Amino acid sequence: MPNGRWSPDLITGNARIDAEHRELFAMAASMVADPKRSDTLKVGLAMLEYFESHAAEHFLAEEEQMSCCGYPGLLEHRAEHGRLVEYVANMRREVSSGGTDAEVLAIANRLLCNWLVRHMTTHDQSLASYLRDHPHPPAPAEPPRLDARPLR
Repeated sequence: MPNGRWSPDLITGNARIDAEHRELFAMAASMVADPKRSDTLKVGLAMLEYFESHAAEHFLAEEEQMSCCGYPGLLEHRAEHGRLVEYVANMRREVSSGGTDAEVLAIANRLLCNWLVRHMTTHDQSLASYLRDHPHPPAPAEPPRLDARPLR
């Protein structure tokens, strides 16, 4: 991760994936702990919760897209997502229980950023390449409401 900034090396060429990646990357980069601040752990916990929620949404959308287009690497990709979700959930639990300090949070953040870069430059690049080679209709922006009444 060059200087904690988005890098052109991370671009997949898929506008939707790239926009979501920029957002996840910005969230992860903003979680850098400052041991001089008295509220570092509180801020870190809030950012972990926010990241966890947005990552779950992104992963679900990405996995639905993979399923829709018949992406052969879906199971491996989904397992990678699961490992990150577990890692972030463990970090959040550790911080919320008071079992860590700002220095440990900073190290965890670097590991998170490194994971994101590795994942984006390998798994997501592969997915984007497959999507370019196998066009498919886009998934609906919003699932149909189950409680909607049929039109007459």
